[in-house]
Parts: sequence; structure tokens; C-alpha cells
Amino acid sequence: MHPRRIPHAKAFGFANVLFHRKDKTAGFAVEKDGGFPGAGSDSNRHPQTAKPIAGFCKKPNLIGVFNRQGDKMPSVFRWPKPKFRFKVITEANHGSCPIASAFILVLDLAQPPPENKPKLNNLAILIFYVKYTRMYKRDIADQIIQSLSQNPAVAILGPRQIGKTTLAHDIAKTQSSVYLDLENPEDMQKLEDPAAYLERYGDRLVILDEIQRYPNLFQSLRGIIDARRREGRGNGRFLVLGSASNQLLKQSAESLAGRIHYVEMTGLNPLEIESPHGEYLNRLWMRGGFPDSYAASDDQSSHAWRQNFIRTYLERDIPQSGPRIPATTLMRFWTMLAHSQGELLNASTLARSLDVKSVTISRYLDLMSDLLLIRKLAPWHGNVKKRLVKSPRTYVRDSGLLHALLRISNYESLLGHPILGKSWEGFVIETIINGLPIGVHPFFYRTSAGAEIDLVIEFGLNDSWAVEIKASRKPTLSRGFHTACDDLKVKKRFVVYAGDDHFSTSHETTILSLAHFMNLLKQHTA
Repeated sequence: MHPRRIPHAKAFGFANVLFHRKDKTAGFAVEKDGGFPGAGSDSNRHPQTAKPIAGFCKKPNLIGVFNRQGDKMPSVFRWPKPKFRFKVITEANHGSCPIASAFILVLDLAQPPPENKPKLNNLAILIFYVKYTRMYKRDIADQIIQSLSQNPAVAILGPRQIGKTTLAHDIAKTQSSVYLDLENPEDMQKLEDPAAYLERYGDRLVILDEIQRYPNLFQSLRGIIDARRREGRGNGRFLVLGSASNQLLKQSAESLAGRIHYVEMTGLNPLEIESPHGEYLNRLWMRGGFPDSYAASDDQSSHAWRQNFIRTYLERDIPQSGPRIPATTLMRFWTMLAHSQGELLNASTLARSLDVKSVTISRYLDLMSDLLLIRKLAPWHGNVKKRLVKSPRTYVRDSGLLHALLRISNYESLLGHPILGKSWEGFVIETIINGLPIGVHPFFYRTSAGAEIDLVIEFGLNDSWAVEIKASRKPTLSRGFHTACDDLKVKKRFVVYAGDDHFSTSHETTILSLAHFMNLLKQHTA
């Protein structure tokens, strides 16, 4: 049943009131001329909303829409599509509403509307819950479009639920395209004869999602790409999406060498959200960069989403990728890595704790790195006549998953947890590394004497930055940092801290926020 317009509801400048009812699901929305995207209600969770909606008179007068604090909301709601009853798209820059909240819709059922404030017995007060899914503009979108113009195939690598499919659909809107999900049996059936099927769409961009499920497809793609190249139309043919980097790299390298460009997609960064400062930055740090986790209605919902994500990876995704490792063993291993966030890898200690061999720990770690869940940060190596640490540091890449593994459910709990400093360090390092262009290399530096730098960024010969990371809003630096900077002869010294100010100290060191640092990094690498 399509939404039915109820005419003459022009209170507060609204053009129409829409009523939608299908089975037991009722939805109510308000539309303004050229209105913003909006909201709906779930009467299965809140069945009390169905009867009042069904009992609307033909000419209700809208009194207003209020949030749970009682503030009147300037936003205008409309019902987008019936199949998206519970998922609403809003403009990314429309900040007048929170990402998720409970709203109260107040309607006056009197006919005609009274001039003064309506009596309480004339009001229908409907409480409905709204989940917003903001359409964040991802920084790598332009990079992918440019790569498609220069290469026959582009691969987007990233963990599940990071937003690869959403980004691919956004790119597809800019040109004629066809989308195939290789986890969908119907789409797989279409590719029983891949060459014949794909030739039908020779002038379109073909998007192949979860392509690691069909490794034999790469050989067919090679033939199609080479044939199109001979016709002078080789670039921009395929956009492939995969959730396991090394597995996909191995499969594609054997067939598509020189024909495919790889782009790694990571979580939301501070420059992609509503604001890179204050509560939005703290939310990103606490919940992590997975869009659904970040945009959850509250911390409890976000924490539950991440717990389910971890369970799904352990019980389904990892077994599908090949290794037959007990989910409980991998959960213990992942949790142990979370507890040792930012520490030097000690495979022997981990092996004893899990009662396995050190080589098995290396295999587990390679698997988690392959799935883009763990980062191994290599130590700086060079000729400085110092005894250097040779073991890598390990980080759970997404800060939200780190907190879920450690059962930290909200920001207040994080502030009182011993992992606070290492959590901020990992969050900052992951954000910075994800923003580095090709050819720029990250390391950490540490000597046996205690000289240490959290992150060394090498842009080229004799061009490197030293970055110290502090969760405190009053950061202090040790002598070891300055000694390490002198050892490496770095060009610039920075301290990225949890505050918003930007100032310099002695030793030519700049203290600044993460957002300020990312802007400087963009300028330096432009």
C-alpha cells in the first residue's frame, strides 16, 4: 500500500501529511515542499503507535515534532520508500537532528484547528523511534573514480560492514553500471558462463561484490579486459570488492597483474564525520569507524552491534576464508591482543597462554592482519649505531572493536580504564596511517636505552616527521622522545593530544589536535 496523502495539513508550513500502513507496520511522516529526508515508526516494537495512527481524522493539524528533551525539532520528515521503512537517509550536513533519538509527534485532531493552544483531549501524541543513516562522503571516493579512469579494474579492500558496497553504489550512480553480489545465489547463477554474461555489459561498469567467493572469475576477467584493451576501451570496466586483502591479492595477482589497482577502505575518520572535535570525535574514538556502530542510537546499541560483528567474524567469516580454527581460540587470541594494545609482539608469551606453538601464533596473527582487523606496525630500521627493537607492535585496528573486546561499553568507562592511553594511541595511529599516500612509510622507533617515538612518518630521503601521542589534555614529553628525534634527525616534531588547541613548545615541538595534524598531513602530501 503506497503512502496516502492527507490534504490540508498545512500547519507550520508543511505541505502534506503522509500515512503509510502495511500489515502491522504503521508509519507516519510529514513532508515539506522540497523536504528533507526523514523518519518512520516501528509498531512491532511500539504497538501503541498503530491505533492512534489508524484513527487519524482526515484533516489533522500538526502542532510540532519534539525530541525527548522537549525541544522542538526544525527538521522535516518524510517517508522515503516502503522497503526502507526503518532505515532513513538524511543529508550528511543536516545537523539539526541527532543521529538517532526518540521523537514525539504531536497532532491536533480538532476540526477546524483551534486558534489558541489545543486542549489535551484533542491531541494525539505519538512516540516513535528514528534511526538515521548519514550518507558520509568518504575521502577515497574521488581516488577510486580517478583510478577507474586509469585502470581496467579497481579493487576495494576492507572488512565487512565498513561501507564498501554503499560506496560502490554511490560511484555507480555517476555512470551506467551493473551490480552483482557473489554471495547471492541468483547472481552467482548469472555467472555460470562469466564471459558471455559480462560481454553483454561491455559498455557498463560491472561491480562484483565479495569477489573472493569466486576465485576462478579472475581468469575470465583477464580475457575480457584484454579484449577491450585491443578495442581501445580498456579502462573503468570492473570495480571489485573484497573482505580479505591477502587472499584477494593472491587470487588477482596471478591473473590481473598490471590490470588492477588496489584501494584499502577503512572506517570513518575524523574529517568525514559531523565535526572532528569534541563529542563527535569522542564518539568516533569510543565506537570506532564502522558506520553502523558510529551512527547507532546510543552506546548500548553500538556496543551490541560490535559484539555481534565480532561473533559473526569468528563463527562465519573466518571459517569461510579457509582456516579451521575454533572460534573460542581466536576469541581468546583477539582479546589477548586487545589487552596488549600497542605493545611489542611477544609470540612466546601468547603461545604459552593459548597452549600452542609460536609458529601457530604467527599464523593466527597473519590471518587477523589479512582480514584487516589487526595492524602490525614495523620498527624503524637503519644505521644509527643504536640497539634497536626488532619486534613489531600490534594494534586492534578499530578502536570500537578494541573497546568491545575489553567490554568497555561507554566513554565514561573508557576514561577510567587502564587501556585509555593505548586506546588513543591506536586510534590516532590508525587514522594517520590510513591517510598516508602511496610511498609514505610509517614506523615506530625504540632503542634498548629507552629512546622512543610512537610514530615515525618517512616521506622520502631526509624527510621524516616524529609523532608522539598523548591522551592527556596536558601532555608532557620525556627526554627519550627528544633523544630519538635527534637520533633520526627528523624535520618536524608533533604531539597529537586529545584537546583542540594548537601551540608550540620548546625543542621546536608542535602540540595539536588530530584534525589539525591530518590537515597538515594533507597539505604536505598534496
